[in-house]
Amino acid sequence: MNEPFPPYRFPIPVPTYAGPLPLPAAPYPAAGFLPVLECRALAKAYGGTSALNSVSLSVPHGRVVGLLGPNGSGKTTLIKLAAGLLQPTAGEVLIEGSAPSAATKARVSYLPERPYFPAGMK
Repeated sequence: MNEPFPPYRFPIPVPTYAGPLPLPAAPYPAAGFLPVLECRALAKAYGGTSALNSVSLSVPHGRVVGLLGPNGSGKTTLIKLAAGLLQPTAGEVLIEGSAPSAATKARVSYLPERPYFPAGMK
């Protein structure tokens, strides 16, 4: 009977790389590229409750970024602002240099964990 994998032989040989060293990652921000997402002193308040207060950040092309924080820290609010679903109280959010609009919706979207449709629409 044929085994799917050959038996292990210890020590397992480790391949070596004899070529030139790889180039370092692109500098931040990469020259000639606008950030995919940029927030400048972004603030959002719901009534008297502040959800975001003076948030500034820049996400370059080709990077993977995670938003981490406890419940109620403003992660979803930030994504909704970037998607153009909410308007900021102060500051600005830019998608590749443009304010959220119909054109930027081709690049950014928001899919909630739970749909927010009224009961009559189900």
